[in-house]
Amino acid sequence: MSVGVIYGWRVTPIRNPNQKPITAGIVYQHGGPKIAEWHRRRDVTRRLLVGAYGVGKSYIVIFELLHLLLHSKTYSGKLALVVGRDHAQNLNVLLPIIKKMLRGDPKAKIAPYPRNAYEIRTSAPITIEFANGAKIIMLSQNSDAIDGYNPAIVLLDEANKAPESVYLSLENRIGRDGEARGMFIIAANPSHRGHWLWERFFKHQYETGQWPEDSYGVTLALSDSSHVPAHRIRSMEQTYGHSPVLYARAVLGQFMDLSGQVYSSFDPDLHVLTPSTQPTFDDASQWRWYAGLDFGWHDPTAFVLLALNTQTDVWYVVREYKHGGELIKEHARRINAIIREQSLSSRPIIFSEHEAQTRKEYGAVGIQTTLSNKDILPGINAVNTLFAEQRLFIFENCVELKREIEGYQWSSTKDAPARDQEDHLLDALRYGIYSNTQANVRRLYLPGEMASENPRELKFLIGYSPLGVPEYRTVPITERPVIA
Repeated sequence: MSVGVIYGWRVTPIRNPNQKPITAGIVYQHGGPKIAEWHRRRDVTRRLLVGAYGVGKSYIVIFELLHLLLHSKTYSGKLALVVGRDHAQNLNVLLPIIKKMLRGDPKAKIAPYPRNAYEIRTSAPITIEFANGAKIIMLSQNSDAIDGYNPAIVLLDEANKAPESVYLSLENRIGRDGEARGMFIIAANPSHRGHWLWERFFKHQYETGQWPEDSYGVTLALSDSSHVPAHRIRSMEQTYGHSPVLYARAVLGQFMDLSGQVYSSFDPDLHVLTPSTQPTFDDASQWRWYAGLDFGWHDPTAFVLLALNTQTDVWYVVREYKHGGELIKEHARRINAIIREQSLSSRPIIFSEHEAQTRKEYGAVGIQTTLSNKDILPGINAVNTLFAEQRLFIFENCVELKREIEGYQWSSTKDAPARDQEDHLLDALRYGIYSNTQANVRRLYLPGEMASENPRELKFLIGYSPLGVPEYRTVPITERPVIA
């Protein structure tokens, strides 16, 4: 375990300046030498932290922000902008970390930062004001309000999701008050090598061994933080081990390009089942039925019917449907016919796209749907993992799905499959499998997502606290149908 770092200092309450100051502070324990070195590099003004999924990047950068605002001579009492992906992330992820770090540690004789020494307003934009004059304003990456501030510090979280224009806008505003040299802190998941983070910062260091002027960064593997338990690392290695590129990103924290066939684990000789090798569904108690539905009009509407064997945790794609240019009632008629032909003991849970009007129209003609999880990269990884583990098979009659799998390629310029490919059945397959949380989800989760004990919830692992405690965010599933 690394050496603990606990900061304490004298604090005067904001509402009662005559009250005697107390010793309070931030409790924080860095996870290893690379993280400690990143904290020490306060001599540069552009500091980048890119790391594996769940390594605790948000904790690291938020501690650094609080230290600068509340403890450093240069930035104490200044204005800071925290720019997260959106307001929900600021409210549900970043703000709770700030609150947790201000609670102190009785065992270390560090009192909580006095509740009356700071004030929090949670309406957008979220604002935190401290007794020393420091202020944090939390904005989303798509906010038009960025140009209205001149911060001394900017923390850009999930920068891999932000367009370069957001970085340039913040860069243009930082440090313009003239009182302090602006400090730009950037946290991100690794992306492809065409991303602006790579092009502006990491490429130069990769090619020359030197960081661009006035910049410093690190890439953190899961093993670089002692707060990430060994079982978590093993789980992530198993989850992403079937994709060298995603393994490099998720486990090693490295920038890496996606290329080649998306479903590289698929082998038609192994994964396509002829009638003689297909399972039967005589024992209804062993099977649960799911489906994925991808809406279309000019593009085809696509549907896949999935069977999950609850004894073996193996999935089967039993039927497919793909057709364009029809009214919803005609698609519904054909899909219902497919379901009836299987003589199911209960209706399948059908995961679909999110268009409310289309879902209502399908519901009116007998196709009740549940909102799918549409995250592309983790959904693809979940399907690829099932192929690699021989836990996903396709019936021979699913000819179009097989064709789509074999032709599906990564884009050469971004983190997504290439555009203008036949992928409608593949989207339906991803919706049906990745959105499912009632079946065995031991390896079917987002980067950082864990299976909740409650089938009506998704529980996301945000990261690990400075003391190594896992922190979760729980999201309810409100539209799951009841199976009769």
